[in-house]
Amino acid sequence: MKRERYLFWILVGGLLFLRFPWIILGKALAPAYGAGIVVVFEVGTYLLTALLVFLERKRLAEYHIDSLALVLLLGAPVVILIGSKTGGYALPGQGIKALFASVLLIALLIWRPVLPKRGAAQTAIYLGAAVLIGGALAIVSGFLLSFQVQKPLDLSRFPSAGRLLYEALYQLDYAAAAEEPLFRGFLWGGLRRCGWKDHWIWLFQALLFAVGHVYYVGVYNISAFLVVPLAALVLGLAAWKTRSIGTSMIVHGITNGFGNALVYLFCGLLR
Repeated sequence: MKRERYLFWILVGGLLFLRFPWIILGKALAPAYGAGIVVVFEVGTYLLTALLVFLERKRLAEYHIDSLALVLLLGAPVVILIGSKTGGYALPGQGIKALFASVLLIALLIWRPVLPKRGAAQTAIYLGAAVLIGGALAIVSGFLLSFQVQKPLDLSRFPSAGRLLYEALYQLDYAAAAEEPLFRGFLWGGLRRCGWKDHWIWLFQALLFAVGHVYYVGVYNISAFLVVPLAALVLGLAAWKTRSIGTSMIVHGITNGFGNALVYLFCGLLR
């Protein structure tokens, strides 16, 4: 068990390394290689997350991982890979992420995980709540972000309904699957096991999440000081109260996907 604890924190440390020095310093020191830096982050983060899921497969409830969360973590990379072949878009490393997801699925079918038991009704309630919260947060973030736009937007580029859905699915894979397991999952459970109270973890993860977006400071200040901290608090509350990062992943995907699109709408209404 002690060896497993060490390995757990080494893998969490790897996730923190990719999310902080790798992304933050990479964007600051090597902006010309921004796309490559993000690809390494996405692929490396998914690999480490998959290893943690497998390592902790008997204790996933401690990290807010239930059936809903597992379905989203395993399915999102594959859905986006398929979508990229049929008119959508994805990062260059999407195929590798989908491969990792397939390997993890096979491993979990052989070495079965222990998941919290939740009925269909409770899962449906979580899904409905996540959609409503995500929609509300998308409206708020879209409104705030509209004040950040410096040049007129082409309002004819407002996405279609199908495009909006793909944006939300893309953000569920690109942002939510990369951040929710770390901030609202493994880090939360690890700190709770160290004796931290949930309300302190909630505040700490929000602060850490905001620090992780420090590259917005001076460029997108509304994002840095309003939208990101607000989202971190809401996402943390969603995972905490439902004990499922599946809920916060859906909120995250809808907020990012719809919020970015709603900037066009608010710019048209306010200008």
